[in-house]
Amino acid sequence: MGTVANPHDAFCKFVLGKPELAAAFLAHFLPAEAVLPLDLTSLTAVPGSFVDPELTNHHSDLLFTATSASGADSQTLVYFLFEHKSKPDRKTPLQLLRYMARIWDEYCQQGGRLPLPSILPVLIHQGPPAWPWPPSFSAILEERAAYAPYALAFKFHLVDLCDVDDAALPEHSFLRGALLVMKYVQRKDLAEVIARHRQRLNAIVQLPDGVALLQTMIRYILYVIPAQRRDPVLDALGAETGDKGDNVMRAIANSVMDEVFHKGMSLGRSEGLDLGRHEGVQRALAEVIVEDLELRFGVIPRSLAERVQGLCDLEALKELRRKLRDAASLDECMRMACSDTAQ
Repeated sequence: MGTVANPHDAFCKFVLGKPELAAAFLAHFLPAEAVLPLDLTSLTAVPGSFVDPELTNHHSDLLFTATSASGADSQTLVYFLFEHKSKPDRKTPLQLLRYMARIWDEYCQQGGRLPLPSILPVLIHQGPPAWPWPPSFSAILEERAAYAPYALAFKFHLVDLCDVDDAALPEHSFLRGALLVMKYVQRKDLAEVIARHRQRLNAIVQLPDGVALLQTMIRYILYVIPAQRRDPVLDALGAETGDKGDNVMRAIANSVMDEVFHKGMSLGRSEGLDLGRHEGVQRALAEVIVEDLELRFGVIPRSLAERVQGLCDLEALKELRRKLRDAASLDECMRMACSDTAQ
């Protein structure tokens, strides 16, 4: 996965961007009447994104084409929308409608003919908290009986990871592990969940490319969680279970931790030779703070990064880093940074 501006987006696309895992997800979560008409072995990823630019921190999407299981000359578009906002957004059905319209526009621009292909929309809500509304566009429309016949109405299939029991996740070891991590990565009990499911996570090592899959999963975890939660998570990843995957899990966790923690400091060490030790350490710490924010919230406002990098006092940077660990939103981060730079 590497270093990315939005680790949620990268991990979601890494997992379900693989047609065989997307097929396993659909077969597991969707009702038979939605899946049986599709030839899931024909799933083909369509490049690009249809998400509003200002919502790329909160939405990720994937589009696939699927042919008919009956052999008929028709195709269905399967559209995954991942929502990883800090709380559910009631306007999501409206945003989903906009994205679906863009998909049809793109289809027409590419020479597609009428009738338009059907779109099977699947919303994956990461949470917490759980999704509180019905999975339909009509849930956000004012009820007016006189205009009901003219009202736009469509449903989307909702997979709310908050409401999916751990035991009800798919059997495929990597897909199960990835969805488990997505479900708990923003919750405080992540370390306990990892400890409970260590043997299942270790089983990923036995898959083809299992080490690389597990490495991507652990990198996602350590990039997203706040710094103060890393130690218990690393303890859970490095625990002895007697399983043959223990050593691999521990080695990967240690390698990724070094990558996360020492990336920013290398800049400070090299620049410190020219700028003086104090300026080098100060610059490195500012870079680490900015990267911590990007790993937690995705792309951050340039003004916030500039405020952090503009702090000239090393102790002020250390204090700001401590405060930011408890910040729940980018707005709160900006208020803290403004408060510190004003002093």
